[in-house]
Amino acid sequence: MNHADELLNSIDEALIELDYEFNVVYINRRAEELWQRPAKDLLKTNIRHSLFNYLGEQQFSSVANTLADKKKSYGAYFSRSKKKWIFLFVKNLFLILI
Repeated sequence: MNHADELLNSIDEALIELDYEFNVVYINRRAEELWQRPAKDLLKTNIRHSLFNYLGEQQFSSVANTLADKKKSYGAYFSRSKKKWIFLFVKNLFLILI
């Protein structure tokens, strides 16, 4: 594990790097916990459907459009299904879930 991995694994937020087709390129420890699967099982896996189910249609559409337009976006919403606040920050191909 290199220094960058150690740093990214030390943060409390779930960090996921995606390619333009929603395939996982990088995932930190917190995101592993969120998805309840180890990184080795998620790398190169397409999470479009899982992300849609986790975020819901409106938030997923916003993330998909942001990634497609190669822009940045951030916001917060209350997930009724998860019964918690979810904060999103999307920049390039990084998705941060708090």
